Amino acid sequence: MPLSVYVLYHKDYIQGREVYTDMYHLLCRNPERPLTDGIDIPVFLRTGGDGQKIPKIELGQSSKNAIFLLVDELMYCCSDWKAYIESLLTLVDSDTKIYPISLFKYAYDINANLQKKQFIALKSYSIKDNWGEFQTRVFDALIRFITGKEAEKLKLFISHSKKEIDKLGEAKAKELRDFIRTDTKLDSFFDANDIVDGYDFEEQIKANVEKSLFIVLETNTYSEREWCRIEALAGKRNKVPGIVVSLISGAVKRGFPYLGNVPLIRYNNNWSNIVNLLLRTALNQYYQEKLLTQLKDSIAPDNYCILPFSPELLSFCLIDRNKKILYPEPPLGTEEIEFLKIFDNSASFITPMQAYSELSGSLKGKNIAISISDSEDIHDYGGDDVLLRDVTIELSRHILVAGGKLIYGGDLRAQGFTELFADLSCQYGQKEKSDRNTKYFTNYFAWPIYLNITKTHESDFEHSRVLIVKIEAPDECPPDSKDTFIAPRTPENNYLWAKSLSKMREQMENNSDARIILGGRTHGFKGKYAGILEEYLIAKNKGNPIYLLGGFGGVSKIIAEILEKKLPESYLSDQANIDTSYSDFVSYYNTKENSNPINYHAIFSDISHGGIASLNNGLSEDENKILFQSTNILEIVALVLKGLNNKFKTT
Repeated sequence: MPLSVYVLYHKDYIQGREVYTDMYHLLCRNPERPLTDGIDIPVFLRTGGDGQKIPKIELGQSSKNAIFLLVDELMYCCSDWKAYIESLLTLVDSDTKIYPISLFKYAYDINANLQKKQFIALKSYSIKDNWGEFQTRVFDALIRFITGKEAEKLKLFISHSKKEIDKLGEAKAKELRDFIRTDTKLDSFFDANDIVDGYDFEEQIKANVEKSLFIVLETNTYSEREWCRIEALAGKRNKVPGIVVSLISGAVKRGFPYLGNVPLIRYNNNWSNIVNLLLRTALNQYYQEKLLTQLKDSIAPDNYCILPFSPELLSFCLIDRNKKILYPEPPLGTEEIEFLKIFDNSASFITPMQAYSELSGSLKGKNIAISISDSEDIHDYGGDDVLLRDVTIELSRHILVAGGKLIYGGDLRAQGFTELFADLSCQYGQKEKSDRNTKYFTNYFAWPIYLNITKTHESDFEHSRVLIVKIEAPDECPPDSKDTFIAPRTPENNYLWAKSLSKMREQMENNSDARIILGGRTHGFKGKYAGILEEYLIAKNKGNPIYLLGGFGGVSKIIAEILEKKLPESYLSDQANIDTSYSDFVSYYNTKENSNPINYHAIFSDISHGGIASLNNGLSEDENKILFQSTNILEIVALVLKGLNNKFKTT
């Protein structure tokens, strides 16, 4: 990856979790809105202190690493954090930077060497209360870091018309210039006062456009002014990141056609929002150019040319038409592609997801099961539930785009994974409005959980293109109890729940072609074994390909470490028995199941037998070991799709 971002805070810092989540949404994407445009920069969490271990930062997965250190009084008073910061400073070089943030009055004193670095100091000690200012500082720092121009101020070229009757363009340009110079650490190129005497006026204008970020203040006369058009075209021709700020009132007889295909914002008397949109646009473009270049070089260096923004007709002046045009997500609509092809019918436009799909054509029609649940130790591996949900969404999106279908065995918890998959299925289902019978996702429900499914639930699932499969109660359930919901609060009810969940998992695997496993609770579960553990064992015994993602902790990590012979036999049962009631359940279950009891010795042997090769997933041992460790979402997606394609390709 071109860049990774780390957010570090003391475990008791009250705004820490919210700041991490907001930065994830800001720099990576919002998992709850999977079809929106994200920058895709991976954002990881490191927290702990006062006796809780602070996970180390491993620098191998990205070319550059930016570490944002949230220094509050809790961190200042914590010896664990002071030692951790000392070790962090040994990592700093041209490709790894620490950006300390001052969140209380003595923050600068936390470390003598850190003192030498420029802290991010906001108007008050709350990031939440100064979110706009904080965004500006983060975007500014990351743009200069990723472009290798850390010692240079970013310059904003303010393109505006001076010919309005009310002088609106000039007045607002001055306002923006003053805001930039007093409220930010940015610089601006404004008017003739910024031109050096004795040099060609036109050449200086064009040169400054090329090395600046471009902001158009679009007033009613903007399109009429020759110099405005020259500036705008110079920006487009040189792929300068830019936005348009609308200051239009009434009617404009003809808009300038080359102001399209860039973010547009209406002036709302808030320059901070406008500057942040421009900086986000710039960071996105610079990052995507590096990301797309690395992707191109890894899959087919001679087949693609890079366009770090969505294509438009003007793009044909910037590309090699003999190659496929690789541009960022999300894909253009069909109507846009068809219009572009009028100009050049041979042109091919493709996003990374579509490129992966071209390489994963063998997935069409395959049922890919996903085993996922929250893991208690995910903080130890640099994330929280937002990262877990995001990797799930990205895997699911790529599988759906490649023509595969998803299978999950879940429940009805609000904001749970069943709801998440249903939303994805609904969004992708819009592509086939003509055929409402196409289902993208199958959700298996065990007895007695499915008894809580209402007609409202069923209509929601139908609308979302979700097929629901209700697995009947196990044979051990008394006939007069099959239509009654029972809670797992007695030994007999726990036993029936366990038998029912096992039955569901067996039937689900019979209809699956492969299984992806990540996360997973190690204790406090309702089944015979932890759900993900049982699904792994069933998939292995069926001989289905398994993709084991251990980088997010939980049962998946434990299975991976057993395969690598890193854990003792007792580890799984020790984790399960953290729930003190589980040992009583095991005793009761085994009195009922003499032929197939709960036996951790046997399952340890089952997991160990055959080693990594027993995953049977089309990946090499080294590639599987990467999956055991990785938290890099694009790396995970690429490897899983590669393995699936290797398993299902036809010769």
